[in-house]
Amino acid sequence: MMKTASTTCLKVPKTGPWRCSRAARKTLQGSDGAGEMAQQCIETLEVAQKQLDQIRLEHSEQPHAASGSQELSENASSINLPPGIHFGVPQHEMQGRDQQKKKKKKKRLSLDSGFTYFLQLETGLPKGWLNVTRMGIPIPNTPFLAFKTPLTAAYTAGCPHEQFDLEDLFKEHKSIGLIIDLTWKYYFYDAKRVRKEFGKEHAKIPCHGHEEADHSKNYPNFRDTVKDFLKHGRDHLVGVHCTHGLNRTGYMVCRYLIEELGWDAHHAIETFEETRGHSIERENYKSALIQKHEVLNARRRDIQD
Repeated sequence: MMKTASTTCLKVPKTGPWRCSRAARKTLQGSDGAGEMAQQCIETLEVAQKQLDQIRLEHSEQPHAASGSQELSENASSINLPPGIHFGVPQHEMQGRDQQKKKKKKKRLSLDSGFTYFLQLETGLPKGWLNVTRMGIPIPNTPFLAFKTPLTAAYTAGCPHEQFDLEDLFKEHKSIGLIIDLTWKYYFYDAKRVRKEFGKEHAKIPCHGHEEADHSKNYPNFRDTVKDFLKHGRDHLVGVHCTHGLNRTGYMVCRYLIEELGWDAHHAIETFEETRGHSIERENYKSALIQKHEVLNARRRDIQD
């Protein structure tokens, strides 16, 4: 299984005394100069940090402030707070932060995954988005191509090497004629650009995560959307994505292969996972697909009898 590698990235400060204002963050999300603005935020942070370091030095030279400064420094180091000044942080609050940090550390399986988790918190990236490859390869003898959701450039302004937007998608697969978006969110990218700038079709079928029943309810819409497009675009790919391009995407695509193209459920699931480069993580989705295939087979046998 291939996963994207995370290296040192720029951060768009979102929390703490050096955070960008809400208006600034909105500007970053909608601006083509997001990377430049992110860099300005970082430069501002560095200047502020130098000023705070100077204040700390001056206070440490004063006898009456030395003990307090030393106590704050010891408190900060004892609970593994990030480097910098921590004026006015109550002891119980610092202990609470320590407990929260311990809980977060349990989720970090390695140094790389720990950095990935931190980066997602700081930049607002969808959880787990960095842990999956951008896209798979087209499924043979079908119109489908699965990929994770593209993100407007502001999301990856702090880590441009992880960028995956509409330009990247269509640059690699110009034959995509329709994008079906299964995410529940509406702000990962500007869907209007798909038609206006790239001349492609876009369909939004919002599905909640985790619940197979919700996907089953939305499947007829997915099926009809694909069929209507293929009537006029047989030579074009149908790109399907959810947040990671794995679970909701895998369910919809595999169900289409089973019900409309007559594939065996196990073969459909295995082929999807092989071409996507990742496994469908929701076992309840796989079980539901296998069950539907068995029901279809039973109906066919009844008709033949």
